[in-house]
Amino acid sequence: MKRVPKTPIHYYDVFLNHRGKDVKNTLASNLYYRLRHHGLRVFFDKEEMQKGNRIDFVIENAIKATPVHIAIFSAGYAQSEWCMDELLLMIESGPSIILPVFYNLNPTEMWSNPVDERNGVYAEALRIMEEENAFDPQTQKKQPRYKSSTIEKWKEALMEVTGREGFKLETYDGDEGKLVDMIMQEVVKYRSKGRRGKKFVKNNVRRTSKRHMQTGQLFKKKKY
Repeated sequence: MKRVPKTPIHYYDVFLNHRGKDVKNTLASNLYYRLRHHGLRVFFDKEEMQKGNRIDFVIENAIKATPVHIAIFSAGYAQSEWCMDELLLMIESGPSIILPVFYNLNPTEMWSNPVDERNGVYAEALRIMEEENAFDPQTQKKQPRYKSSTIEKWKEALMEVTGREGFKLETYDGDEGKLVDMIMQEVVKYRSKGRRGKKFVKNNVRRTSKRHMQTGQLFKKKKY
């Protein structure tokens, strides 16, 4: 039986969690190159993914093997199941640091609109997901695309992290360069005191590998 070569495990200083359609070619790219210029190892899927690697395994282990996570919350973030699955793993990955960044998005408007009390952009995105159906070839019937328990976990993760104090683009009058500077300063500050030991990181990745067949299912979906 031919053996499938293992995907190598790499260790990073920072993991960038973001919705590609919203920020990949703007804030995420600018932040990636600025952090790299400062000597930090950064996981940014656009640059780090290689042909032939299993995307679910690579990203799961990158999250587990990284002490600082940056979650960039944009208007379309909650429309991506991939982003929210990553966020769940970031929370579950142990004593790591999650820095929220709010990009062209006011945190007070995520869940409800203070003007007319309608659903905020994240609440509305989750509501739409609750109503989505998918055809089940086994039963020949339409079934809910997402389990209610999964949506509830996404909601809890979103509310937990977006409820933290974070970086807002509006704080710097829309100056993205200044926002990147401030995020970088915070990451550098945590680089030493927030960094987990190499032994801990390796153990964390080893545990991940053992249960990969279960948790890896999170990533066997289309990335938005």
